[in-house]
Amino acid sequence: MTDDYVRLTDHAADRWAARSDDTGYGPVVAWREGRVIPEPHGLEADEVRFHRPSGTVLLNRDGYLVTVIDADSAKPKLRRALRCLGDVADLEIEGGERR
Repeated sequence: MTDDYVRLTDHAADRWAARSDDTGYGPVVAWREGRVIPEPHGLEADEVRFHRPSGTVLLNRDGYLVTVIDADSAKPKLRRALRCLGDVADLEIEGGERR
């Protein structure tokens, strides 16, 4: 696991603005507060974390936050990894239903 210090790429900042449900947080704070998502998650990153208040998945590569994913629109493999955290039961699933 990497430490909590990360730098932010312009792309990740743009994705945060477009995909975060919570404007009270920034992506670096979300990273620090996020829970590590266990592999296999299907993403190319050194570490991946889920931040529940913003509904986002944040990817770290080489000490940089490189992108932000809206958890509700995550691909199936990432959804399965998120479910392993045990607290993401309200994420939308295929067909627009909530579980």
